[in-house]
Order: sequence, then structure tokens, then C-alpha cells
Amino acid sequence: MLSERYFPSIGGGEYHIRYLVKELVKLGVRVELVCRSFPMPDGSTPPDKETLLEGKFIVHRVGRPAQFQVLRGRAMYTPLALRKVSKLKFDLVHGQSFQAAIPTYKVGKDSGKPSVQTIHGIYQDQWINITGNPAKARINAFIERKVYFRGFDSIISVDREFQAQAKAHGFEPLDLEYIPNGVDLSRFDGKERNTPVEGFQFLAVGRLVEQKGLEYLLKAASILAKQKSKFTIKIVGGGHQENYLKALVGDLEISEYVDFLGRVSDEELDRLYLDSSAYVLPSTWEGLPLTLLDAWGSGLPVVTTDVGGIMEVAKHDENAIVVSAKDPKTLAEAMDRVMDDSKLADTIAKAGNDLVRAEYSWATIAKRTLAVYERVLAGRE
Repeated sequence: MLSERYFPSIGGGEYHIRYLVKELVKLGVRVELVCRSFPMPDGSTPPDKETLLEGKFIVHRVGRPAQFQVLRGRAMYTPLALRKVSKLKFDLVHGQSFQAAIPTYKVGKDSGKPSVQTIHGIYQDQWINITGNPAKARINAFIERKVYFRGFDSIISVDREFQAQAKAHGFEPLDLEYIPNGVDLSRFDGKERNTPVEGFQFLAVGRLVEQKGLEYLLKAASILAKQKSKFTIKIVGGGHQENYLKALVGDLEISEYVDFLGRVSDEELDRLYLDSSAYVLPSTWEGLPLTLLDAWGSGLPVVTTDVGGIMEVAKHDENAIVVSAKDPKTLAEAMDRVMDDSKLADTIAKAGNDLVRAEYSWATIAKRTLAVYERVLAGRE
């Protein structure tokens, strides 16, 4: 398995791999992951090789530890990953997300082994907004079309948008399987919820990057603070926007309402879900974010935006309050609604929880992923 990111880096993709591999191992699959090396939270260096799950999951970290946005680290991942994979024995290669697409494609081509690529979002028409750079946007869109649309034995997409994009660009039929992200409900089941002591508590979890739309959440908090006094927003995660966002809190004079928690342990994160009043996901683009499913799994009402794979599962006033992205005013209005209307909050929270229990267990997702493996392997016989 190839992925540029894995722990100690923290994000939805990293948790996707952790939970998927845990269930695949139960089904008899042995996994070796090749990823970049990232600094530990205390600045120390993680092991180059880590053996987990009784030897059935091995993590190989390549390169010098560096933060995700460091250009040299990103540029060196592909050659270093290819060198590491050339020394491993495997039956199939599975890439995770955009950054792993090229090395996964090359490993499959050079080794003659089947290749599978999981796509966590497709951004053909959004790259210019994401990168802010026309040249880079054209390159990324080209890579998506050339590699995603024709380079693998099978493609797994966590949302259905990819299929529509593939058809729009004339690549149909593809061996394409829709397998969404999942949630580990055992993290929350049977555990007591606590009422926040500081009034209504919003929770936001994710990397502190432009994609997550946290600047719009802070601007919404500034609007809301003029109407409400007893609420807090707990923000979990790290990223290159941290200093900017903290400065924005000062500029907006909302420091009493916002608490940056940084990276937290898995146990602390679960407790935050259980101790919060509502979850806010103000993303500007997404696939199907794990944190949305986690929030529903924990029983929280959700306020989110109408982007990407979120639109496939979040239904306005049914299982979430859905607003336009990059719009602090409507986001503040939605947050106000979930604070004031407890009946609505309970209704959308229950509907979201019912949805993830019915359709998004990791055990089911692992079985469907294994079926893809078995199909492409059989196709090579």
C-alpha cells in the first residue's frame, strides 16, 4: 500500500488507512505501507520501520522527517517509495489519494502486479481555486485525467463524484467501485456523554489548511458572538494555517470563544466528540470526510457545507444543516439554529447516527475492498 501520509501525520486519510488495514488483517490480508516520514508531535523522529497488528501490518517510512508542505519532502516521496517497494514482495499494490497515484501506477506497470487506487476526491474543475496557480492547476488536472482515468486495474472512490467526472471526460466504462469511508462505532458505543460546562460547545476537527474552511468558521463565530455569549469552539488539528488562524482570532476579538487544541490523542478526540454539543465542518472542498462520519457516529448534530462528497450524504434539515461554503453569515445562522432548536438538533443527530450504523462500518468496507483485490487478481490469472 502506498500513501504519502500516515501517522504521526494526522488527517482523514491516515485514519482511513488505519481502520481499513485493521479490518483487512482480520480477513487474512497482510499489508506493508510505504509512506513519508513526518516528525513526531515532540519533534523526534519516528521509526523507519514499524511492525503492527502482530506482524501483519508493517509501516515503512521513507525520507527525512518533514512537515507535509515542505517541497523537498513531497518531491522525494515518489523516488524513495519506488526504491523501497522494489525490495518488497507483494501480490497487489494499492495507492491511497492523489499524491500516491503516480508511484502506484509505476509500481503496477513495472512489476506486472495488479494496481488499485483509492480516490478521496476528484478536483478537475476545482484545482484553480485549490492551488491559486493556473499552471499548477493545469498540471494537477492533467495528472488526474492521465493517471486516475486510465492507469489502474481498478479504482475505488469514496464518493460518487469521480464517476460523473470520468464520464464527463469520456472515460467510461472504468473498473470503478464506490466504497465510502467508514466509522468505528465501538469508539462511542456505551460511553457516557457529558454536558459542556462552558455552555454550547462546537467541535471542529481537521488539518489547519485552506481546504477545511476554518477562517470562515472564525468569521462566523465573530458574527455569532454579537448575538450569543455562551458558546465555545474547540478546534483540533495542526497545519500551516495555524499562525494565520490564531492571528485572525485576535483580529476578530473572539479569543474567549475559540480554543485551539492542536493534536490530541485518539482517546482525547473521542472524548471531545462525546463532550461537545455540535460538530461544524466548514470545508471548501472534500471527498467524504471521516470526521463527518465520526461526528454522526458519536451522536452529534452536524453543521456542514455543500461541497464534494458531503452533498451525497448530508441532507439539509434531515441529518445535518447544510450551508454554502465560504459564507460566514449563513454558517453563523446555521450555528445559531442548532443552538436554539434542540428538537432539530436531536432529529438531525439521530438521523446521522442511524445512517452510519446502517451503511458505514469498517468491517463492511474492508470486505468490499477485499472483493476488489480478489477480482483484479483473478483477472490477471
